[in-house]
Amino acid sequence: MSSSPINQLPTEILTSIFLCSTEFVHKAFIRTRMTGLSRQLTILRLVCSRWDNIVVKTPSFWTLLCLHPPSMSFEHSKSPPADALSLWLERSADLPLNIAHIHLIRDYFEEESPGVLDVLRQSTVRWRTADIYVAGDTSHILAQFSFTDALCLHTLSYEAFSERESIDIIKNVGNPPNLRSFSLAVPSPLAARTMSSYMANVLKNLTHIDLAFSTDWDEAWQVLRQCSSAVQMVLELRCPLTNSNVSNPPSPVTFDNLMILNINTRPWMHLTTLLPLQLLQAPNLNALTLSTTPAPDFPFVEKLSDYLAGTARSLYLLRLGHISIDDTKRLLGAPNVTRVPVVEVISRGDHEELKDLLKTWHNEAERDVKVARDLHSPKLPVLGWNDRSVTPSASLSNYLSDSFVKPLNMSLLSD
Repeated sequence: MSSSPINQLPTEILTSIFLCSTEFVHKAFIRTRMTGLSRQLTILRLVCSRWDNIVVKTPSFWTLLCLHPPSMSFEHSKSPPADALSLWLERSADLPLNIAHIHLIRDYFEEESPGVLDVLRQSTVRWRTADIYVAGDTSHILAQFSFTDALCLHTLSYEAFSERESIDIIKNVGNPPNLRSFSLAVPSPLAARTMSSYMANVLKNLTHIDLAFSTDWDEAWQVLRQCSSAVQMVLELRCPLTNSNVSNPPSPVTFDNLMILNINTRPWMHLTTLLPLQLLQAPNLNALTLSTTPAPDFPFVEKLSDYLAGTARSLYLLRLGHISIDDTKRLLGAPNVTRVPVVEVISRGDHEELKDLLKTWHNEAERDVKVARDLHSPKLPVLGWNDRSVTPSASLSNYLSDSFVKPLNMSLLSD
């Protein structure tokens, strides 16, 4: 192997090639919770002694970690899990760690793999990102994972399904000074009130939030209004509204930094979609995504157009999900909608029906409107346009290129 052309390359270049070969595994690993990284490193190490030495002595290969019982990043190790984890962390040197997925399950840490929790807890000062799944009664484990001293921690995502689990998480997050991105389901009014109280100092510094509320709107709003530094909000709202919510809403709050807003509601909860739009005043908003199913007799397009006229003059991208054919017609005639440079509308109408609609409306529309198939649901037609004379901001371009963002429908938006 030493005489092969690739082994004539300097170690620095060979290392860069190896890092590129594992980069896609990192992304897939984070996205799908695969354990492919360990296998990829094993393959590289088995080629020859030089490759093995490069992998073992390059800390960058060892900065991604997954604890997803029963499979783990170091699942092929013959050592006890705690020893294998210690070795993995030792090879990562002092670099920040990306914790792709941790299952905090009491039986695993206390019975199957004793000692892992202690080793893991000592590494939290180096955590940069963490994706944590919580199941069952893990309050005593969560109490050992306060991140107040985690100076590197930037992104923290939790997956929990019960009120008790969410409240335990909220109470034990601590106050990580550099945390900027946070994700959690908030399943009850009590969980929302607990978040408002325990995480006030954290919320005000977050730039990216991803929260799913199954609670009263008043409690959800008390959390959201504290996120004054937010640049991106992803909200799933299952918030029943009262007459007071609609007739006497609280005072709006201006979010000067908010550039990207995604709101997803359950079908027919159109008011829950529009109420946060009225309260989240965002003069610098660049991208707005609304996924809802408006009621037939509700003036959704008119309400949306009023919002766009008042607060979203910098809007570049508008995405709407599951709009009726009648509302689609109204969109084509709403000046505050048609002035948005890039628009995608998933319609509940028939594909051929939308094409016929365009033949009628094309001369009246201000845009070169096209119809295509939705990328993820081919049975659904999607209507839209793309004004290529307008370019997105650098921040929005980075957002649109992120692998976690639904891509623009290029067949729809191409020339």
